[in-house]
Amino acid sequence: MNNHIQKINEINSSPDRPNVDTLKSHASNTGEDFTGKLKGEKVTLGGVKTQKVTYIKRPRNEFNKLRNTFNRTVKSEFLQKLSKDVEGLKKWDLVI
Repeated sequence: MNNHIQKINEINSSPDRPNVDTLKSHASNTGEDFTGKLKGEKVTLGGVKTQKVTYIKRPRNEFNKLRNTFNRTVKSEFLQKLSKDVEGLKKWDLVI
């Protein structure tokens, strides 16, 4: 697993990484209850707070490298482990 983390760190430290200028953010009623639409009607979810999120949108080539690494390693290992856990699968009604 450490090898996979090393690959991801290499991608993250690549000179192709975007700089801080490409930061994007999304803010929606920061700190207030979430209000959305359900079947065209406004609905407020009390206790569900919103907060500002700042993120870097990765270039497509970098995203693809990370996705491929994830699919080959972490996802594959997780699915193999999950398929061997029959009791866990039965608990969630995923196996007869």
